[in-house]
Amino acid sequence: MERIKINHFKPFRNAGINLKLGGKHLLLLGENGSGKTSICEALELFFYYDKILNIPSHLIGEARNAEIQTRLNKYRNGKELSTPIEIEVDDYKLDVADDYRSSVNAFFIGAKELRQNQDLSLDRILSTVRFPQTAINHLNLYWDKFFIEDVNRTLKEEFYEDIEIEIEQGGGHKFKLKATKRGLETSENVYDNFNEAAVHLIVLIILLKIVELNKESNKTNLLVLDDIITSLDAGNRGLIIKYIIKYFDGFQKIVLTHNVSFFNLFIYMKNAYISSKDHNPGWTEETLYIQKESPVLSKYKDEQTADGLIQERNNEGTNLNDLGNKIRQRFESLLYEIARLAQFGNFYETSQILDCLLNLKPQDFYICLKNGKLNNTYSLLNEIRNALKSGNDFRLKERLLEKFKEYDQSNNLIWLKETVTDMKMLQKVVLHQLSHTQRGHPHFQSAEIDAALYLLKKMEDFVEKGREMNGGGNVYII
Repeated sequence: MERIKINHFKPFRNAGINLKLGGKHLLLLGENGSGKTSICEALELFFYYDKILNIPSHLIGEARNAEIQTRLNKYRNGKELSTPIEIEVDDYKLDVADDYRSSVNAFFIGAKELRQNQDLSLDRILSTVRFPQTAINHLNLYWDKFFIEDVNRTLKEEFYEDIEIEIEQGGGHKFKLKATKRGLETSENVYDNFNEAAVHLIVLIILLKIVELNKESNKTNLLVLDDIITSLDAGNRGLIIKYIIKYFDGFQKIVLTHNVSFFNLFIYMKNAYISSKDHNPGWTEETLYIQKESPVLSKYKDEQTADGLIQERNNEGTNLNDLGNKIRQRFESLLYEIARLAQFGNFYETSQILDCLLNLKPQDFYICLKNGKLNNTYSLLNEIRNALKSGNDFRLKERLLEKFKEYDQSNNLIWLKETVTDMKMLQKVVLHQLSHTQRGHPHFQSAEIDAALYLLKKMEDFVEKGREMNGGGNVYII
């Protein structure tokens, strides 16, 4: 896929959202409620249009069209119920894309598909997913000892789990779960005997194995994963990333997550485990925010940098009003990047990020510059873990407190707060909309422009140092 456009669909309105993939994989971070899962649902609707709408065959003409619109109502934006839904993939529109749909082998797995009842039924697992019908019909391929052996081998060798599955005789195609070392064996009430994370990992591996078996060489293979790590153990999250990168060559992958740590870990690991760029189309990384009640993509990567804006400032004939608006946009994008890198929690409106940042205390902000490298929460955790694993207990408590002291005494927070405070004082340059000034009058003073550009450059340097941590994000190395 090259392009995805979604508008007037669930939370998306106004300009909607345009994802420019250029054939690359997509890694997208979005807080809960930002529209991340709605992107997944829009793609499901696009690729499984007839199956999802399920219009009775006896309806034709106007009656059929009316029923289609009625069934689409649940997907419409609540403030635009009369506006037609827009979903386009590579310029193919939702209702006239049958030829395009038939050329794509699309698989969708989300957190809800991993949740099962008290038994693991292959029939039920397959009934919950959006997979091609041919994959659903191949049930006998999965109810087979070779498939079971492959799943068990993956659990053991890729995820270091001591749990196995077996075929349970009887109806419903149920799996039996076994943990021989712990003396556990059951095909009923699995959540009473095994923890939820282990059960969900098994379901995920079963589904991914089915996806692998149904790859088609004459079609575009698409794998969409929506928040699949929500209920998995933290240790398995990195192993899932490795597994997806390692075994799903030939699939265009779309990975959606609300988890900042997983997003940053994926950024690091996709670079660490991809050795041949010749066979890899690369990844597009996007962040989805809520601004003024609408989901928008971060423009951090696409906007002019401070250096570019400084160059524009020095050009003769530059419109300072336009330049001031670009500075305001860049400032807002930098605030969102700082919020992500410093892990403030969920993403907020610009004003909320400012309030959060300016009210932080040193003990709430674990970022410091050491040996020319920016370190954060995960750097500190690694230092603590290494100290505990070293076997040297001499003055251990004092040595750990010293590590905290390094972060507490760091002037990065003080410096950053001062810079952002100065930018906030220049809000008539960077925050006010053009409508706040009378027509025909300059919106900004030249000196204010120069001061804002200087401060922007300082903020950019901070963000770039943060993005370089451990090879591309605030992550810990597994």
